[in-house]
Amino acid sequence: MTNAFEKKLLLTVLTQLDSPTPLRPGHWWRLLPSLALWIAVFLIAILYFRYGRPAHWTDALLVVAALGIGYYWSFHLYRTSYRRQWPMLAPHFDRASIQNRLDELGV
Repeated sequence: MTNAFEKKLLLTVLTQLDSPTPLRPGHWWRLLPSLALWIAVFLIAILYFRYGRPAHWTDALLVVAALGIGYYWSFHLYRTSYRRQWPMLAPHFDRASIQNRLDELGV
């Protein structure tokens, strides 16, 4: 790990320790747009392969679009899980140890 990356990581952890993200239950509905978009792309793909013409470059474009939407949805689920778990993890980080390491790195 490079010193620059380590500095950035430790500064991010300190920033998050200063302002932990509160647990906000009831925001499951924020997943609905990405889920609806993924289902729509899936249905379009099924209809295209059922009623469409032989394979073409648009097939590859459709696959790339579906992969991109799937990636976005996965990342969104990951971030939601991270925000939900941060308040439980934050007390276990040692602020003094992080600050000492940043001082050693010259921040």
